[in-house]
Amino acid sequence: ETFIAAVSYEMAGNPHMSAIYFDFFEKQVEAIMSSGDGLSIESAFVVIYIPDEYELLEVLGFTFSGRQSLVENCDMLELMPNEISLNALFFDVSRLLEVGFR
Repeated sequence: ETFIAAVSYEMAGNPHMSAIYFDFFEKQVEAIMSSGDGLSIESAFVVIYIPDEYELLEVLGFTFSGRQSLVENCDMLELMPNEISLNALFFDVSRLLEVGFR
């Protein structure tokens, strides 16, 4: 959603707001990537918003297969076939579950 806002401001001719949102998006991605590698439950990427999961998939160049499941406070998103044969990525959603998000 942050990336979409950045692009929208750019298309609307507002480079200042676009730059602010692109900067914020970059910092979001860096924070998520520094939280883990997403390859297992133990090293899941930590997210605080569900849309962050899908934005990160796109940034990493993966395509969501449409299948997901909740495994030990982690969203496991299955991926479409890819160059490195990665089947799924894990996202720690425990903070969302703590506040009652289901």
